[in-house]
Amino acid sequence: MASSLFIQLFFASRCALVCLLTLQLALPAETLAQMSDQRSNGSPIARTKMKSQSNRPLTSDEKILQALDRLTYGPRPGDLERVRALGLNAWFNQQMNPMRIDDSALESRLADYPAMQLPFQRLMDLYPTKGMIRATMNGRGDIPSDEAERAIYSNQTARQENKKEGKQQQDASDNDMAPLSLEEVDGILALSPDDRFSALCRMKLSQLHQFRWSLTPKQRAHLTEGFTPRQLEAIAAFNSPQGVVAAEDVQTKLLRDIYTERQVNEVMVDFWLNHFNVYMGKSQQAPYYIASYERDVIRPHALGRFEDLLVATAGSPAMLNYLEASALCLSLPLARYVGSIRRSVLMD
Repeated sequence: MASSLFIQLFFASRCALVCLLTLQLALPAETLAQMSDQRSNGSPIARTKMKSQSNRPLTSDEKILQALDRLTYGPRPGDLERVRALGLNAWFNQQMNPMRIDDSALESRLADYPAMQLPFQRLMDLYPTKGMIRATMNGRGDIPSDEAERAIYSNQTARQENKKEGKQQQDASDNDMAPLSLEEVDGILALSPDDRFSALCRMKLSQLHQFRWSLTPKQRAHLTEGFTPRQLEAIAAFNSPQGVVAAEDVQTKLLRDIYTERQVNEVMVDFWLNHFNVYMGKSQQAPYYIASYERDVIRPHALGRFEDLLVATAGSPAMLNYLEASALCLSLPLARYVGSIRRSVLMD
């Protein structure tokens, strides 16, 4: 059996070699040379080797572009001119002191995501997880008094109850609902933004579905016109509070990567987030932890001392949640815990 397999492999390899030699004989030498050049010139290693062999010093603009390629997310329109006017060394020194850089353009965009500025517990209270909703349904939690928060809890409670009763039954009841009249729809849309938001908060889940189905595409666009960022977040949370938090974790990170003027700092934030990684899907609470983890743990130490960053991440609720650390871990001396992590990192 083994002898037969060896013979088959031998003939297969010989056939492959014959095909290769035939191809080389059939194609013109110029074509083969061109194919070889394209393969070698296309690789980054080959391009780097060609540049080094030229022994040509980089021009001033090439040095700037090289720095922007390596230290930022790449040159944006106007970056080359700005660094050229400031000087490369001065630009780098400025980047190493990020708090001195005006980042108001980014901050104005981040203002559309107020939930990401909330402390962990407040974020959990405003946008409850499914577990928190179930606890409230079982009498182990209180329903908030704020109209937006109350509406979020009410809608999520209705979803949980519908899930218990069976999805098919709920779908049938939704299909039996008659759409709102044009006068009712126009009356709600004619309200001021705050009154329109309050009207949506007062609707039950079935009424909210009915109202949305009654809107034309143009009316849907007008529905949230004039709403504050906080109100827009609440409307999205009617459907999925946890989804709002997870989506804004990603959205705000992308905004920072693209629009921040503190590019070196942002690259290092990403580096340390990857190095001290926590997983968003670890638990229902993980997306809530991550917002605070980046803002309060990683970002303040991104360009600082590694030891300070290590201590901060070791005691972070996000990291403990990711590692599934029990309360007993918190009773250990922090210096011993950090020391063990540091030794393992250095050994790697």
